Amino acid sequence: MASESSACETSAHSAIECVKDNESSSPDVDVLRENITDERHARSWVEDYALKTNTSWVVDFVKPTAKCERMVFHKVWRCKEAKREESSGEAAAHCPANIDLKIKKVNRNTKRNDAFLRGEKPPSAVIKLFHHKNHSHSTVAADALSRLTPTMQTRETFLAYFYNGISPAEAIRLHESKLFVQEDGYALVANSAVNPLPPAIHYWHRLWRENFGKDVDPLLKIAEKMRLYAKHGNPHRFCCERRTDPAEATTVAKDGDANTVPMAPLLPTPPGGSPAVW
Repeated sequence: MASESSACETSAHSAIECVKDNESSSPDVDVLRENITDERHARSWVEDYALKTNTSWVVDFVKPTAKCERMVFHKVWRCKEAKREESSGEAAAHCPANIDLKIKKVNRNTKRNDAFLRGEKPPSAVIKLFHHKNHSHSTVAADALSRLTPTMQTRETFLAYFYNGISPAEAIRLHESKLFVQEDGYALVANSAVNPLPPAIHYWHRLWRENFGKDVDPLLKIAEKMRLYAKHGNPHRFCCERRTDPAEATTVAKDGDANTVPMAPLLPTPPGGSPAVW
C-alpha cells in the first residue's frame, strides 16, 4: 500500500526534497511538501510514485492558474480503479485514493501564511495523498498489475526499439528478457506499467509507422548497426542467397558457419540489373 515514506523515497530517487507536513496531515490524508517547481516535474513525480505504489493515476481535475496570484499549478489525479464498474465475477472498485498537487508561488504574500516557504530552498509544492493506505482493491495481485497503464518511459523505450528496426514481436521478447535479469524480474514482467500487453505495443508500432517509420527499412537499420553489434561481441554478417525461383529469394543472416536464417524477401532483379542487396 502507498504511504508517506514511499512517497519520500520516490522523491529521493528523483532528487526532489521531501518533508511531511505533520500539522496538516490526518489519518486519511498525508500532506507532503516538495521542491517541485513546474508541471513537468509534477508529472514526473506522479509517474515515479505510480511505479512505487503499483497504481495508475489519471487526471481528474485541473485548475486554471494563469491569473492566480498564489499558485502556478494545481491538478488532481485519482486512482485508475476509482470508476471501475462491476464485471463478471469481480466487484466494482470505486477506489477513493487520489493525489492533489499544487505548486505555490513564492512571494511576500504566500510566505506570510506558509512557514515552509520562508526557508532558503522553499518546498513550494503541496501534495495531499488521500486514502493511500486503504485502496479498495489489491495493488499486488497479478490481475491488478496487468491493468496498470504503461509509463511514458516504457513507451519511449519501445519507440526506440522500433526505430532500431526491431519488430513488435521481437521487441516484446527483448524487453521481457531485459526485465527478467533485474531484481524482482518476474514481478516486473507481470507489471503492465513496465511490460505492456501486446495490443498496446502493436498500437504504438502502428502509430510509429504512420508518423515516423515509413522510410525506415529494418534490414538497413540492422546493417547500419553492425559495428555496434561486433563491438559488443555479436559479430554477424549479412548476405544474399538466391533461390531458383525469384519469388523464393531471401536475404539471410549468417553467424560464421551457423545455420542460415531467412529474414526477408529480396526485391526482384531489374532487367539487365543485378540482384537487390540490402
